Amino acid sequence: MLDQIDRLRGRGASGLPVGAHDNPLRSEAEQSVVRFVFALFGVGIGWIAYTLAGAGDLPWTLWPYAGGYIAYSALCLLHVRQWPDFNRLRLVMTTLLDPLLVTTLLWAGGERTTPLVWTYFWFVTAQGVRYGTPWMLLSAGTTAAAVATLVWLEPGWRQHASYAVGIVLSLAAVAIFLSIANMRLSALQRRLIQMASHDPLTGVANRSMFYDLLMQAIWRCQRNHKRLAVLSFDLDGFKLVNDTHGHRAGDYVLKAFASRLAPTLRREDVFARIGGDEFVILLENISGPANVSRVSELILSTLASIEDFEGHAVAISASIGVATYPFLAMPDEVTPDHLLACADAAMYKAKSAGRSRTCVDVSAMLDDGELLAPVFPG
Repeated sequence: MLDQIDRLRGRGASGLPVGAHDNPLRSEAEQSVVRFVFALFGVGIGWIAYTLAGAGDLPWTLWPYAGGYIAYSALCLLHVRQWPDFNRLRLVMTTLLDPLLVTTLLWAGGERTTPLVWTYFWFVTAQGVRYGTPWMLLSAGTTAAAVATLVWLEPGWRQHASYAVGIVLSLAAVAIFLSIANMRLSALQRRLIQMASHDPLTGVANRSMFYDLLMQAIWRCQRNHKRLAVLSFDLDGFKLVNDTHGHRAGDYVLKAFASRLAPTLRREDVFARIGGDEFVILLENISGPANVSRVSELILSTLASIEDFEGHAVAISASIGVATYPFLAMPDEVTPDHLLACADAAMYKAKSAGRSRTCVDVSAMLDDGELLAPVFPG
């Protein structure tokens, strides 16, 4: 289930923790913009602060380093705009370079640039809020090492080593506080997502989560030229069990079916309950009819294994409808509703053909001539 939660939140490709920013790609672009703005105006704001404090002008040797930081910030922004896909190596490099380049400015400017120390805390906090605890700890560790190097290289900082120790301890306190906050927020976030995206009775995905994951799967198929299939089915004989033995028996059948079928599916498959006894399964990256036939057989064999409830015999089967994508009569814009409508239509044909079998919607078959039989027994 956690795989489905992470996929729902777009974390599959990036591997970012659940406590991170909702959109890591947008977050990286935002950070690049903020970094560039800081590079442009940070030194100017510092110069104004020094002037108001009567400290005089900044040393001229600082300006080449400031120009270098502005150039670095501009390159980061251009790189994100040119290659917007999440890039772990780029994030590692910027996490390391941000505090190191600020340290270079502090070293070049001497004591007059000490107000720029606040940027250390901004970088650490930004990494923690945007990307999660691991990136924040990397930023904090790099910053602590940079401060230690600054004390070693710069006489002015060496004379005020206690000031540097205070900075490191403050950074540690910020990192610990944000780590605890991230862990608590992550746990709460997972719990809320679980409640909002999963069926409370069976524990499988609900309709809302299935729609979101199906839409993402359609986009991936369009981009990567892959295939998917949607299986829609309800339980034949379920109403009789409910009417004869009560809702406890019906709940038992639903929970037993979901708990037994889910472990037999692939990790990337999505199993959802969208109504009373209505279920759907999304199969991505299918290679042909064998993938669909295998899952259909699993559905029917799992239902056949539920033979009794508290000593009372029960007989449950399923009528399964299948729609595939891409397909022959494909409209200009394919939506989850369209695929589910095709699968539902096929399911009713399976019921008409005698139940306990699988039917493929003829308007939504594989598009390369390798068609599934319109109706075949389970």
